[in-house]
Amino acid sequence: MKMEQKINKDVFQQTVKLYHYTKFENAIKILESKSLLFSELKRMNDINESLRPIMYFADLDASRDNVQEIVKKLHDELYKYRQLSFTKDDEKDEKAGYSISAMWGHYAEKGYGVCLVFDKQKLISELPDNCFHNAIKYDSDYCGELKFYESDIGRYFNANMGNVFFTKTDDWKYEQEYRIISKTSPKISIENSLMAIIMYMADDLKEKRNMFKTLNVNIIHKIAPQIPILDFCFSQECKTILRHSSGEFWNKEFDYDKINIDIDNQ
Repeated sequence: MKMEQKINKDVFQQTVKLYHYTKFENAIKILESKSLLFSELKRMNDINESLRPIMYFADLDASRDNVQEIVKKLHDELYKYRQLSFTKDDEKDEKAGYSISAMWGHYAEKGYGVCLVFDKQKLISELPDNCFHNAIKYDSDYCGELKFYESDIGRYFNANMGNVFFTKTDDWKYEQEYRIISKTSPKISIENSLMAIIMYMADDLKEKRNMFKTLNVNIIHKIAPQIPILDFCFSQECKTILRHSSGEFWNKEFDYDKINIDIDNQ
């Protein structure tokens, strides 16, 4: 595997990052293929996206059968689009994208999965021209219902990209989502943008045993030996700890030059 952009703590902290939570098994497939697959909108866990009502008003004189046929075409066109979801850092609330407990629980096997860390600029720079990307806007009054007042389906989606694909209700605000949308690309390369892998738990992680000695870490090292693996946990003060195998703390809350600890007994 190429992925040889080995980084240090300073580069990690200074880079604008995007995070992707996933199951451990999926992470292995991603690392082996060096790519991320787009997901179908109708498989999203937000019912505003997976079960999207459509109202058609362009031709008020159309028969019921014609309207149903048009709405079906609208749904078919809508679900040609696919998406990739990431989590971003929340600078305003100083909430790091890798430290959201709900994300670890919902998308990363209750902490036994992984959080892949990407250099945002490098990831975006390699997207095909037919991709759209932006941070999700959260609106307490948002409704997922789509209302069509024109017959040009393609023009509608192009003109309403933000409302259709990049707006969600406040219920999902905790996800701090950044999204990529595409209608034709099945996947995107991560060969040059993956910069670190964060892990929280592992099946063979036991009391007083180090995360970096676990089977899961060894498997990832064999597939992507140059990608830093970081151990994530919470301190007694409920602050996040992000630690490299060298013993360095890579997050800003513990931004010390070096912590003198016995890494084998942590």
